[in-house]
Amino acid sequence: MPHINICDLPALVLRKIIRYLEPRELIHLSESSHLLGYLRQFLPERLEITGQDFHVRGPKSGHFLPELYFDGPEMQQGAKVIKMKFKWRDQGYGNRKGQVWIQLVRNADIIADTRKDYSALAPHVQELNAQAATRNELETREVVIEDHPVVDLVQMGDKLRFMR
Repeated sequence: MPHINICDLPALVLRKIIRYLEPRELIHLSESSHLLGYLRQFLPERLEITGQDFHVRGPKSGHFLPELYFDGPEMQQGAKVIKMKFKWRDQGYGNRKGQVWIQLVRNADIIADTRKDYSALAPHVQELNAQAATRNELETREVVIEDHPVVDLVQMGDKLRFMR
């Protein structure tokens, strides 16, 4: 059987093959030869990361204690923008403490953090009640992060850590 070099395969055949590859595998293949560099164009344009719903009550002492919400998957490529969308509300009394933000983590080190630059506190129940008739109403919030180190410094192998 003759030896076949993958670089010599027709583009149509390569497109069929890459359908079965994970993003990380596609990146490795595209870096294996300068002739295959064009395959990076077939990486997904969007990565959707979904966290579990949660209902957390803050400490009775009134002090905010940041905690890990979840770690996203290992990043396979860089990013241009991160959009985060969620529904939330605060308990409705005392100081507002509810926050959600992202950290860029590389080899267990926090490289960048959005907490200061994209901070917002969850609205009190009373604020929402002025607009809605139900006590269980949640505010929908969308945060768009761009031109920020959390986005600009993302490298293959990094993780996005979601904090609350």
